[in-house]
Amino acid sequence: MSDGFWSMARRFNIIISIFAVFVPATVSLAQPSGGLREAQVRVDPARMEHVSLQREVTGDVRTPRRSRLAAQEEGLVLQCELQPGDVVLRNDIIAVLDSEPAEIAVRQARAESRARAGLLAQRQAELEQAERDLNRYNELDRRFSASEGELDRARTLVATLTAQVEQAQADLDAATARVDDAVRRLNRMTIRAPFSGKVVRKLTDQGQWLRQGDDIIEIVALETMEVWLNVPETAIEHLRQPGAAIVVRIDALRVPDPRDASRTLPAELTVPVTAVVPEVDPLSRLAPVRAELPNPDGRLTPGMSIVGLVPIGVRQMRMTIHKDAVLRDDAGEYIFVNIDGQAVPMRIRSRFGFADRVAIDDGVVFPGAQIVIEGNERLIPGQPLRILNPPEAPRPAASFLDMHDSREPHASVSTVPSEASR
Repeated sequence: MSDGFWSMARRFNIIISIFAVFVPATVSLAQPSGGLREAQVRVDPARMEHVSLQREVTGDVRTPRRSRLAAQEEGLVLQCELQPGDVVLRNDIIAVLDSEPAEIAVRQARAESRARAGLLAQRQAELEQAERDLNRYNELDRRFSASEGELDRARTLVATLTAQVEQAQADLDAATARVDDAVRRLNRMTIRAPFSGKVVRKLTDQGQWLRQGDDIIEIVALETMEVWLNVPETAIEHLRQPGAAIVVRIDALRVPDPRDASRTLPAELTVPVTAVVPEVDPLSRLAPVRAELPNPDGRLTPGMSIVGLVPIGVRQMRMTIHKDAVLRDDAGEYIFVNIDGQAVPMRIRSRFGFADRVAIDDGVVFPGAQIVIEGNERLIPGQPLRILNPPEAPRPAASFLDMHDSREPHASVSTVPSEASR
């Protein structure tokens, strides 16, 4: 068949696809242009530029600290009022066990300690008396007035009492240690939170008898979360570089669309890479990568799924547009392009962002196309446009059909790798 036939067929397919995707647009375009008010907008050209390719990877949100608090002493649970979902702060009381036996043990240990202290004081007094007697016998011995037996008995008594003082001191130290142990056991009857977080599971209740080591409650820390992503082994080396970061998108965490308060968008955050786990799965050839994610408001919870954009260290030519040009509805992403002074919507699929631009699939717009980036929130398909920032050297007007049928060199968009090759 002739080239003319294929050209007409392609034009027909393009028109049909536009009507199928933007049904409201066909209605608006069918209206007389004079019935629509001119919209004041700003535009930014689409560009083909070298960008570092990124790949989507999946992962989940995890907590760096999760603890099942257990009973350190056995006893009857007198208080355990927390429920799953409750917030706890560091050192908050989690549960209280019956402490009466522990209090009795403390009193006994302290009484024994006082008795040991009294015995030590007695031994020290006896030793001091024996040492004074020994000094007198030594003085008499110098005057040849004391017998050798009396002097030996005085020396033996001093040595015996010195040993008894040391023994009494050791007994006192042991009694003091028993007091400390009894007090520690008493303090353990009150279980406190080791860190701030939220209760995720309650494992006991009031009136239950707990043995040493039985679980009481499970809490997780939420102040800072961790992102775990399964990254291809080909991208690991790039993520080991100093300052490496990953853009993560959390679909479960919605944020208001700054350009349309009635809509919400998935939260996107740039997080620094904390560590690359040195282990690659032999089947999937994926390695875990860990990144730290602040969570001051506690909206992130363990188990949330995430999508990460991981740089793979390859630079290629990609079509890019300004990030403010991208709009979203229930069907996906789209933009408005200035074609012959009118707003023409086009469906796109963004791949990844960098700085203030977004890389999109090729073949949608041509380099230099005027993409509406300001005033596009309230545009109606086919609405006349008044460009507030016209380019300094405007290119010749091109119709939408000519744009897709162009055979000029700028059609080098086709050199960008296809989705299958990526």
